[in-house]
Amino acid sequence: MFDVGFWELAIIGIVALVIVGPERLPGLARTAGLWVGKARRMVSDVKRDIDRELKASEMSELSSIKKDIDQASEEVRKATESVKEASGVDEVQSSLKETFKDAAPIKQELDELDQAAKQFSDELENSKTAEDQQAESAAKMSETADSHLGEKPKQETEADPTVNHDPGRDESASEKGSQRTSAGKT
Repeated sequence: MFDVGFWELAIIGIVALVIVGPERLPGLARTAGLWVGKARRMVSDVKRDIDRELKASEMSELSSIKKDIDQASEEVRKATESVKEASGVDEVQSSLKETFKDAAPIKQELDELDQAAKQFSDELENSKTAEDQQAESAAKMSETADSHLGEKPKQETEADPTVNHDPGRDESASEKGSQRTSAGKT
């Protein structure tokens, strides 16, 4: 409220001591303290009343806004109900529910057929693998039989295109290695 510092209080105290005198100064200070306390209480009461009135006015504004919102939401609800009735959405929903109920057994049968098809494809794949193994074993048996009869298997008779078959350059690895070592000694 008022900005009263130490020096101002000291000056007021000295003036009061000179005017009132030292014997009546404690009573005067007590009376002044009571009046200051009453003034502070009165100011705080006024502040509290003003705050209470402000909150009450805000609450009344909020309650009127709430009423407006409730009224608008009720109008929107009524409008959506009228649109539902006009468009027949409820009928479509009920027919869709019935359709889904009727389609449930068909869906279950389709799921069972899908599972059976998966099992069949797995069995078919397993049988192909077994046939491939049988074909490999038959090929090995025929190679073994051919080698026992003195015929070379077809794989050995065919020329490998990646290998160079120049008769003049055909040296074995051991001959090349011995030539290198002998060249290194001389």
